[in-house]
Amino acid sequence: MSRQAFVEMLNQRTLRFGRAGKILADTFGRSFEQWCLVRHELEKLCKVELFTCPACTPHMLAVSVDGNRKLYRFKNTVSKDEEVESFVDYLHKKTKHAPGKGMCGGTQWTAAKETLKKSNSRIDEEGLEVAVCRPLLRALNMYRGEIFAYPLYLHRELTDKNVEFLCSDVACHYFPYLNKVSKDCPELQDLLHTKPFLSVWHAKAHTYKCELILQASFG
Repeated sequence: MSRQAFVEMLNQRTLRFGRAGKILADTFGRSFEQWCLVRHELEKLCKVELFTCPACTPHMLAVSVDGNRKLYRFKNTVSKDEEVESFVDYLHKKTKHAPGKGMCGGTQWTAAKETLKKSNSRIDEEGLEVAVCRPLLRALNMYRGEIFAYPLYLHRELTDKNVEFLCSDVACHYFPYLNKVSKDCPELQDLLHTKPFLSVWHAKAHTYKCELILQASFG
């Protein structure tokens, strides 16, 4: 639908500026796919590092972490399921957090959770948890919904990037969770040097509550 809308916009500009002819959606689609293939082959020849941000390497200013249920899997960036599952089980054994829903800003927003059992549905994977700068830096398959252990795993994986800010729509709950977990898992305490960053849209919903939570956690 987005391609059709784009082609329609181009056709409207064609009429507006008095040009003749019409762009066919199917022809445009095939041309675009051929262009993507040529660009992919060119990037391979030039050895372009698609999953490294040249603008902020090696000292990365900010990384955004979020879950998405409809994203393509990239073999080079998706973490191994067994490594992620091992990390989640390790956290659950070392810490004592009650499972259940995590709410942000009262009852308006359903946020991530501390713990959650695997889904009993027929869906093998529930989506992706991703860490991005401009390119996709790291991702993992979600099997338990959006739990805090998933962004924590990605956060740990990006330790060598020297990330200064971690952006997340649940930063107000994730960083207090990280603070508690790091007491039982000392090897994760270095992650506390990363500063929380909350998106403008999410912050407007419950700015005051987020400030109180973060102040209580970090002073």
